[in-house]
Amino acid sequence: ELGDAARAVALLQEAVTIDSGFAMAWRKMAVVLGNEGTERPRQIAAMEAAYRHRGRLTEMERLLTEGYYYTRGPKQDPDKAIAAYDAAALIDSQSTAALNNAAVVYGQKREFARAEERYRQVTQLPRSFGGAFTNLMQMQTVLGHIAGLDSTRKAFYAKLPNSADLWEADWYWAFGTGNLHAADSISRTMHAKARTLRQATRSANSAASIAELRG
Repeated sequence: ELGDAARAVALLQEAVTIDSGFAMAWRKMAVVLGNEGTERPRQIAAMEAAYRHRGRLTEMERLLTEGYYYTRGPKQDPDKAIAAYDAAALIDSQSTAALNNAAVVYGQKREFARAEERYRQVTQLPRSFGGAFTNLMQMQTVLGHIAGLDSTRKAFYAKLPNSADLWEADWYWAFGTGNLHAADSISRTMHAKARTLRQATRSANSAASIAELRG
C-alpha cells in the first residue's frame, strides 16, 4: 500500500465504466474514498452501487460489501456490520478487510480492547497495509498502552518500508508519548512536501490537532 489513492480511484472508475455492475470495484472505490476522507457523495454513490449489485459477488465478497455498507453507508448498523465481518473471517481467517473493518466498527462502539486486538491481527498478516499499523497505534494511545507504540512503529517500517504513510507512524508515536513539538514538526514537514491528497489532508489535520491542544 503506497498511498496512491488517486491512481487507484481512477483505475476503479475505468473498471465500473466498462461494467457498471462490477460490485467489487464499486466497493473498493468506496473504501479508498472513505480512507481518504474526501468526496463523501461519491463514496456513498459507490457504496450503494456495490450493495445494489451484491448478488453478482461471491459469498465472501458479498459479506464484505454488506459489512462496509452497514458501517459507512446511509443505513448504518454496527451490529449487522460486525456480524458480516465475523462471517467473512470464518471463511478466510487472513482476510485483511474482514479483520480490519471489524476493528473499525469495534472502535466506533468504543470497544477499544477488541479493536486493538483485531488491528494487531491485521498487522501480522502476510498482506497487511499501513492503516492497520497507525490504527493500532491509535488504540494503544487510547488504552494507555504507550510502551507498545515504538514497536508498532518499527514493525510498520520493517513490513512496509516503501509506504507513503510511514510519517503517520512517526506522528502517532510522538503524539502518544506526549512530544507535541515533534508531532507538530512531523506534520508541518510532511505538509510542505506532500505528494498525495492524503498526505496533504492528514498532515494539515494533524497540525490542526496540535494547535488545538496548545490553545
